[in-house]
Amino acid sequence: MPQDAQLLTDLSAQAFREAYSKVTVTAEMEEHIARHFHLAAQQSELLNSAFLIAECEKRPAGYVRLWQSDAPVCVKGPAPLQISRFYLRSEWYGKGVAAQLMEACHDFARSQQAQTLWLMVWSQNQRAQRFYQKCGFAQVGFAEFLFAGRVVADDWVMARSVD
Repeated sequence: MPQDAQLLTDLSAQAFREAYSKVTVTAEMEEHIARHFHLAAQQSELLNSAFLIAECEKRPAGYVRLWQSDAPVCVKGPAPLQISRFYLRSEWYGKGVAAQLMEACHDFARSQQAQTLWLMVWSQNQRAQRFYQKCGFAQVGFAEFLFAGRVVADDWVMARSVD
């Protein structure tokens, strides 16, 4: 819904800062946030994506952005759907919220007749990698990630079939 754009703008910036503030230069992180999580970008994404927002204690706890995009060649499954963002506020880590959000991703994928879910995760984010593996995702390749206008790392591409 268009009124969710400001919520997504705020939540995206906050979750991104929490996830990466200890491992990146603040100015580069803020540049990335300004470039990708501004209000107009969120309004545009709401037109061509599905967002699932988790709420805990009447506050936004995290969200997922799902969208139809061209899957990299390493994603071999049919009818792919990308999880392009999976952000959770750090205060909700380890409390089952991420698992519920992932189940909602599967429900949405089934409703769209998607047969394969895929995502990219930073090669250094072992916590997220373990979570995705626990959810049945397997690494199928690598992709470049642009941060602050330059390639900083190879992301893992992970995929799994939709049950």
